[in-house]
Order: sequence, then C-alpha cells, then structure tokens
Amino acid sequence: MLARKFAAVAAAAGILLSASACSFNPHPDSLQSYAPSDGSGADIDLGAGHSIKLRNFVALTDGTDNALIGVLVNTSAKPETVSINYAPAADAPQTESITIPANGSYSLGYNGNPASTLNLSGSAGQLVELNFGASKNSTWAKLSVPVLDGTFGYYKSIVDNIPGFNDPTPIPNPTATDVTATTN
Repeated sequence: MLARKFAAVAAAAGILLSASACSFNPHPDSLQSYAPSDGSGADIDLGAGHSIKLRNFVALTDGTDNALIGVLVNTSAKPETVSINYAPAADAPQTESITIPANGSYSLGYNGNPASTLNLSGSAGQLVELNFGASKNSTWAKLSVPVLDGTFGYYKSIVDNIPGFNDPTPIPNPTATDVTATTN
C-alpha cells in the first residue's frame, strides 16, 4: 500500500515537473532578439523609451559595385538623423546621413528609395563593418553586414534594379550625403 502511494506521488511529481520545465529556462527562445532574415540589425537607444531600429542591412554586389540596403525605423516623436560610417582599411572613411521622420521609417535601397551612396568594398560571402549613430546621441551601433550577390532569386531581382549597377557611368565616391526620408 505504501509502495502504491509512493508510486502515485512520484508519477504526479514527474508529470508536474515535465509540464513546468519551461519555467526552468530564464531565457526562452521566444524572448530572444534575432534577425529573421539574411541581414544584420540593432537598436540605437535614444532614451525615454525611444530608439532607432536598424533592420535587415545587407550589402548587395553585382561583382563590381556594392550597395547597402536596409530599413531604419524611428520610434521617437521627433525627426532623427542617423549617420552611417564606413572606414575601410585602405581608403578614407566615408559618412552618409539620413533623416528619418518622427514615428516613421526609411527603406534604404528599395520601396522606391535609392541605395546608400557609400562606396563599400567586399565580395559575396564577406562581412562589411559599419557604425550607425543617431544625432545628439553618443550611442553607436556596430553592424557586421553580410555581402550578398544575385545567386538567390530574391536578391537577383534587387541587384538587377539598383541604380548604378550594370550602368556604364561610374558612381561617384561621396564623403557625405544628406537624404531626407518620407514616412512609409
């Protein structure tokens, strides 16, 4: 009789333990931040619960030219200017600035907007190091952006439609640009 009670208690404890095993993991996968795409992303904290969200940044190449694409999202009630810094080892550092409207976004390189004018280097399979910073903020985000080509059909259509690619006129190597975004 004692063995039956012990077996019943052990079975109940086993069921309770297996049903509540999720609570033993303080960091379940569903709460972890990740990039659900091939690109890189990060958040730049602006304070007061606001941020600039960098999403799905990739450098696309046609084998000769590279173009940076991605999405910048501003959760602030004020327009924010984001600087993108690129400092290749052999060349002079380059900077591009993009103004994102209040509570808006800017799609760099698609949705009718031009790609970045930074003259990126790197071939498919490599990573390009970029720094992103918001105006009036000392916080910077460093992204290791993958360089991809038109091997996959999805990227081929984007690579084929980037202005300057497959174009006999060379793209100038700018040192700074200012792009004013519209709310998408």
